[in-house]
Amino acid sequence: MPQKSWLHCSGGAAYNGVALKSLPVRDAHGLFRIQQYLASGTTGDAQFFFSWPQYSDFRDHCRSLSDVIAASRLIPVPANLPGDAPNTATTLYAQIVSANYFPSLVKGSAAGRLFIADENDPGAEPVVVLSYPFWQKALRGDSSIVGKTMKVNGTFATIVGVAPREFIGTGAPPLVPDFWAPISIQPNIAPGGAWVHGPDNAQLQLLARLQPGIARSQAESELLIFDEQWRNARHLEDKTIAVSLWPATFFGDTNSLWFRGVIILLMAVIGLVLLIVCANLTNMLMARGNMRRHEIAVRRALGASRTRLLRQLLTEYLVLALIGGGLGLLLSLWTSRLLQVTLTQMVESLPMLGGVAFALPLSPDYRVVAYTLLLSLLTAMAFGLYPALQFSQTDAGNALKDETATSGQQVGRSRLRNFLVGSQFAVSLFLLICAGLLIQGLRRSLSVDPGFETRRVFTVALNAGPNPSQTFQRRIMDRLRASPSVASVAISFKAPGTGTYTRPLIVEGSRGSQQVLSGGSLGTIVSPDYFRTMSVSILRGRIFTEQEAGTSAPVTVISEASARMFWPHEDPIGQHIKLDLKGDNNWREYQVIGIARDARNTMLALI
Repeated sequence: MPQKSWLHCSGGAAYNGVALKSLPVRDAHGLFRIQQYLASGTTGDAQFFFSWPQYSDFRDHCRSLSDVIAASRLIPVPANLPGDAPNTATTLYAQIVSANYFPSLVKGSAAGRLFIADENDPGAEPVVVLSYPFWQKALRGDSSIVGKTMKVNGTFATIVGVAPREFIGTGAPPLVPDFWAPISIQPNIAPGGAWVHGPDNAQLQLLARLQPGIARSQAESELLIFDEQWRNARHLEDKTIAVSLWPATFFGDTNSLWFRGVIILLMAVIGLVLLIVCANLTNMLMARGNMRRHEIAVRRALGASRTRLLRQLLTEYLVLALIGGGLGLLLSLWTSRLLQVTLTQMVESLPMLGGVAFALPLSPDYRVVAYTLLLSLLTAMAFGLYPALQFSQTDAGNALKDETATSGQQVGRSRLRNFLVGSQFAVSLFLLICAGLLIQGLRRSLSVDPGFETRRVFTVALNAGPNPSQTFQRRIMDRLRASPSVASVAISFKAPGTGTYTRPLIVEGSRGSQQVLSGGSLGTIVSPDYFRTMSVSILRGRIFTEQEAGTSAPVTVISEASARMFWPHEDPIGQHIKLDLKGDNNWREYQVIGIARDARNTMLALI
């Protein structure tokens, strides 16, 4: 019983932390994340990011919403803390937010103060607010840091305060920034144009609360109307077809089909394990009941009613279930903490995150306690009711006359027990088969050829700023090539295995026909040396030249799978495709100059 309760408590705690647990903010249950659905079919992070003009429009005109706030992705920036040497800049992670970010989410601060409204105005003095984990880790909780200045990407900003201890931000996934900065400092932290003047620069997640008495569907309809008007006024062709409000949990799109499928599969497996344990306990209760037939017969002979015996037996089973649930809950408290620490360390050690703090809320809360209590009661009633009914109707006379014979006959004739044993065997065999298939799949995934070199290739994490110049990139690559231990160096928009660049695609055939792939294309932006560095062979044609890469020439290399799909009976070399790289319906034509060997850059199952 404790083992099955622990398994369900741990599974419930994991699901609760990922999909249900609210952010540690004020009025957390009323906070929603805004998601948009575009006519182009764009999916993923693009559905949750908006431009600053969009945010301003929603904040100022949407009467169904209150406390509309904006927050960017985490941005790596070089920074010097007070007391650091001038040339010892370290990479810190900043999040750019609206001025009402902290007033809408938290009360008070760990030290100093938080942002005020005027600090979002252009020309305002650059200020930052430190996160509590960074304050403790890098500055050892020194309160005298408030009022001092730190150098952020060449700009001096005043540290005005430290966020509360429990506040981890609003990121999805929950990556905790080292500090927060208002939008007024954005051109200094993330160069490349002021976001406040960029209607096409979607860099901000939007969160909001509903006005009292307003239904979520009403707010969604009003948001859709405002967004349509906003896009029509700016002649944007990619229209919004729907806007949704989702509870602001620690993670992002937990309403997607793939997430729901994984959760359903996980809970189904745990449910089967619970079924095995409950069947085993029912068998034990049946056997124990047969041993107590004489006791029950004596009670019946002394005048105990069947109802009273039934209540006694069910009470015993409920106590047993509650003890098992309590022990499982206590065990899950320890294992959840262990799992949280282990996974947090693993995630923070990933090179692509650069050591940024990660918040994984797996500790059980009232939902897990209620879930455990309800599950214990249900299992006790479902699997203890039949044994209780069976033995509460014991014939006192027959049981007292021939206890041994009757008990033996009852055990031998128990069809329920035979069914339970068979069910245990069948479910256990099914789970063993699934486990064997998973192990076989894992072994095959370790030996599968992804289409590129995996043993002698390493990812180099480098903070080059949000918009590194080609001169800077070339200088870094030249310095790496000068090392005697480095054979080849290349740049890729995405490291192999970490994802792809998904954008709408139009394929043009030689006969003038066009094929529009509404789901988008899987691709990435690479330097000419990428194919040699990753040992990806070119089957036909050629790769980019340095001149083409330097001038962003409209040429592309496709995979052999793409060649078979797009031009099954034609020569792909010299053909053209159109890409909407920014998702703003600004199509650019590219010429196919080469066909590369298939490589799996996102998942082992996809090319």
